Amino acid sequence: VTFHQCVRLHRYEQDKTIMFIPPDGEFQLMTYRINKCNLPFDVSATVGEKGRNRVEYHVRLKARYEAYNVGQEIVLSIPVPTNTAKTNIKTTGGKSDYVATKHVLEWKIPKLSGGQSVVLKGDIKLMHLIEDKAWNRPPITMQFTIPMWPASGIKVRFLNVQEPKM
Repeated sequence: VTFHQCVRLHRYEQDKTIMFIPPDGEFQLMTYRINKCNLPFDVSATVGEKGRNRVEYHVRLKARYEAYNVGQEIVLSIPVPTNTAKTNIKTTGGKSDYVATKHVLEWKIPKLSGGQSVVLKGDIKLMHLIEDKAWNRPPITMQFTIPMWPASGIKVRFLNVQEPKM
């Protein structure tokens, strides 16, 4: 942790209170580096090839954060083979669409409260190819927003602003 020169370091060393008199204008109060990040979601996926023309999917997303936090605008991009012909997908939350140009199932979940989980499952029919090509199974990618959730685990318990009376 590195603090701006306006921070009274002795108080921080005593009881982890950051006490300071801010300078005029914008400034960076502190910088820090974390070694361990608290991941907000568990994603477990089972993808099984059933014969030459079908792939089954079972993807479970579980929110690992506290119940008072809400994940928003969650989008999972789940790769599918390039020779996908038809999809039959059901979800317990959100909406799933096949995006042929990206070769992915795009699973959009508008909101997910902490501790909740949702499931996507179904199958994909494949077009027959003259010669079989091995599918390299790219990873599932995610985008999301969780307002007021710190990945570092650092929390502001309270903020006390004192101004001199005039």
